[in-house]
Amino acid sequence: MALSGTTNKVSFTPTAGTTSLTFSIPFFDATTVSVANKKYGDIKVTRTRSGTDLLLTPVTSNPTADQFQLSATNGDPSQGGVITIAASSSGDKFTVERDVEYTQQYDLQEGATIDPTALNKALDRVVAQNQQQNDSFTRTVEFPVSDDPSRTYTVSTETVRANKALGFDASGNVTELDLVDSGSISGNANAGISISGNIISAKVDDSTTAFDGNGNIIVKDSGVTAAKLNTDSVTTAKILNDNVTYDKLQDISTSNSVLGNAGTGTVAERALVGDILLDEDTMTSNSAVKGATQQSIKSYVDLYKPNVVNNFFNTRSIHTLNVDSQTFIDIDNTETTITPKVASSKLLVSFSISFGTAQGGKFHFKINESINGGAYSAVTGLPTGTGVKSHFVTDVDRDDNENITNVSYQVLLEPSYTAGQTVSYKLSAGVANAASPYVLYMNSSETITQNDDSLSTSSIVIQEIYQ
Repeated sequence: MALSGTTNKVSFTPTAGTTSLTFSIPFFDATTVSVANKKYGDIKVTRTRSGTDLLLTPVTSNPTADQFQLSATNGDPSQGGVITIAASSSGDKFTVERDVEYTQQYDLQEGATIDPTALNKALDRVVAQNQQQNDSFTRTVEFPVSDDPSRTYTVSTETVRANKALGFDASGNVTELDLVDSGSISGNANAGISISGNIISAKVDDSTTAFDGNGNIIVKDSGVTAAKLNTDSVTTAKILNDNVTYDKLQDISTSNSVLGNAGTGTVAERALVGDILLDEDTMTSNSAVKGATQQSIKSYVDLYKPNVVNNFFNTRSIHTLNVDSQTFIDIDNTETTITPKVASSKLLVSFSISFGTAQGGKFHFKINESINGGAYSAVTGLPTGTGVKSHFVTDVDRDDNENITNVSYQVLLEPSYTAGQTVSYKLSAGVANAASPYVLYMNSSETITQNDDSLSTSSIVIQEIYQ
């Protein structure tokens, strides 16, 4: 191969959870694993996390945290490779670096045939080594080419340069500079010089200022004048009553804020909404120390307005039922839907059903529930044991002779739904101990085609009960 690129490394900032990093930098050795040198062949991987670099340890399979595995692309290192890691975290940076040993592995023998492939690889390794050195040079301190040739950049021995800082003299030569050494410089606090933590402090004279022996400055009476007062240095006890005007009060820079207690006994700007008032439509925080905004009070009151759905219908329909069967028939026009305002509410469902029948019998009714348009299923509360199972029943002991049978039922239900979902209910009917033809006439007697038949109205009412 020929190295057409000019770099020996590439960096990745993958998303959290990434386990594979593909790079196209060609390399030579894809098999040798050196744990001591943190290298897999010619490849090193550095992970930067929270500002700290870590060389990952190479393994041949199943890398865990702080490890990596290398495989050449299509088995050919000249095409690059794939780095496999355990997983990356958000913010991680990975640097894949080619690090070729500084050796010459191709030995030309006098009179022997030159292997072009081996020679090309040897030249590629030289270029790779130069790229490594160039990468290192770009990260070192470099002096301008215009510097005077007489400038010197050498430093003294480690003994001489100990406890000194690296700097430059007046001509720009590299030199060592002395640090402040409290051990070699003495000071007298009462005389005006004090040294602490490599900081030298001094007083001007002993008539206006002085040191207290602990590095603190004392301002003497003769040195206290209006011009010498520091900003914010006057305490409350030193201010005469009524001498603080509105112009001297702290400026409130943030709109919709007031001055108040910051929680530590100090005065600070306090936001009206957030620190003083809560704009919380549901008032779930139940704060005992913060008020509510007008908007949140209105939203809370509006939220708990009565939520009632009424399905009031007189449409007639005919339903043929199977005697003594658990097969129930849906009753037309009974499907009723409500959208609860609060996820924890209960629903009070009230039924008033009017119907006629040609024969007597026990008519059974089931309440069926659907959440957000899903499939209907009978609500809980059905009896156990054998027989036709229903939520409520009415016993018609004879032919209605154009009379109407009315049955009412009310139940408090606790459906499982989330905020914004709909809840629907409808009735289905069955019959037991009845005589043929087992027909139920909704809102009518069996003489539905006659002009003088009995007509009636049914209703279903659903009310949200807030909890």
